[in-house]
Amino acid sequence: MPEESADVFVSGSKNNVISALALVLTPKCNLNCGYCFENSKAGRPMQWSTLRTALDVGMEHGERGLKIMFTGGEPLLEYPLIRRAVSYVRERERRRKKARLTLLTNGTLLDDARLKFLSSNSFRLQLSFDGVEPAQDVRGPRTFERLDELMTAISERHRTLFREFLSVSITVTPSTVRHMADSVEYLMSKGVRSITVAPILTDSSDWKVSQTGELEAQFSRIVRASLSHLGRTGRVPLNSFQGWEVPGSRVRKRPTAGRRGSMCRAILGQTLAVDPDGEVHACVTLSGSYQRFESDLLRSHAARMRIGNVCSKDFISEHARFADGASAAPMFSRKDRKFSSYRLCCDCEYLGRCIICPVSIGHIPGNRDPNRVPDFCCAFNFVSLKCREQFLNRALFGETATHTVRSGRRSMTA
Repeated sequence: MPEESADVFVSGSKNNVISALALVLTPKCNLNCGYCFENSKAGRPMQWSTLRTALDVGMEHGERGLKIMFTGGEPLLEYPLIRRAVSYVRERERRRKKARLTLLTNGTLLDDARLKFLSSNSFRLQLSFDGVEPAQDVRGPRTFERLDELMTAISERHRTLFREFLSVSITVTPSTVRHMADSVEYLMSKGVRSITVAPILTDSSDWKVSQTGELEAQFSRIVRASLSHLGRTGRVPLNSFQGWEVPGSRVRKRPTAGRRGSMCRAILGQTLAVDPDGEVHACVTLSGSYQRFESDLLRSHAARMRIGNVCSKDFISEHARFADGASAAPMFSRKDRKFSSYRLCCDCEYLGRCIICPVSIGHIPGNRDPNRVPDFCCAFNFVSLKCREQFLNRALFGETATHTVRSGRRSMTA
């Protein structure tokens, strides 16, 4: 057995391992983002007994280097629970199975003491921050100034955390497309080294085809800004452009995903998303404890993606059986059968690289077809991947080069 697989717990199939715990500590949040899938945020926080059991399952049966993610709601509303969990993990973990800790947060409750705690425990900090003020106001009015100051404080007083462990996630809605390039450029100017930009997974039916030109213009600006940033710093902060490693001045292509596979890795059951009641699904977006499912399609698929209750004595056996049943969930499988009003996915040159959250299919108003993807997500991914090619060509060969880079069934000349 290869060294990296020595401590993998195999349940049912070679793919069905436990690689991560996503622990929803509370459904409550101090913000009220209009696009959040969590539309029913009442309910009690996770009890310590449930959290301890989830940690025990992960640390006993998970693979080496188990990823433990604290999320919500806003997990910092349960900060004492986080501290207790970290203390418990550090006491139990063995050197060969040291856990990797991640906090997913909107950042508004972070202060210097909490940042010191995160730094001392080598936390990865994933900050949900939509960028410039008009975009961030959709997430939380009057929060931009607070997060702008936070970023400065982290960069000045917690440099290792900022340089090595901080990532920022931007969520884009049809109404905030026009702020996208400004937001990416702003975060680059702050020195952020890992930036993710993704479309909303909830209702985006207000997207209009006439907005496609603005989307293309925004991504073109991001290409130019990324090239300029690469020239100055040697780094590529935007994750969607990071599929290409840049050692010095050379860019090397990484392997791409298959064309006919699943929509995401959730059907493998490798992440245990544990809600406050101990219910486990393959993704946090599928738990019913903090959301009202807006469609029968989404409700039925969430049921298929339920793994069990982490406190059940039969949970490990349930996990072992999960992947076989989940692979038949049509919303999560067979990318090549999906379509939007723009195109059939099987005809798209970017099918192998395109990643659209399958849950977004269940948020299309009135949709009953598990193969119908949202037009906004389709347009966003298509333009993003096209501009990724442009970035690669220019990073490799320069603005006036005539080399050709092949991608899938299409070749593109820089």
